[in-house]
Amino acid sequence: MELLDHTRTSAELETMLNHDPTLLPDLDPEDTGQRMKLERLKLAIDYRQKKFVAHANVQQLLASVWYDGMPGFRRNNFPSQCLELAKIGSCFPIVSVAYILRPHGTLGTMARKPFIKFIVHSASYMFFLCE
Repeated sequence: MELLDHTRTSAELETMLNHDPTLLPDLDPEDTGQRMKLERLKLAIDYRQKKFVAHANVQQLLASVWYDGMPGFRRNNFPSQCLELAKIGSCFPIVSVAYILRPHGTLGTMARKPFIKFIVHSASYMFFLCE
């Protein structure tokens, strides 16, 4: 817990939470495609370390990962947030087809963001329920 208090940058926190002892020391996690696996965080959850998971620095990193691709969303007022959610949710068929056709394109990359995934899946489910 004290180590979390001494982190100064989000890069330090990412390094700490992404540490995977099974990786070879000479491999860079970014080179192996494992940038945000958050192995230490998963371990803390498994061992029910509530203070570690609830730490402000960890929560800030989780929020930045969750809202990745939506800059300023949390600072918007409620009606603006609802409008943004409605815009993304109503475009879920377009985003889905774009992801299938061009997964590394602009919309395909956007479709891989956690919050966008949540909105698109929720919109799809709501559409399914309405029929």
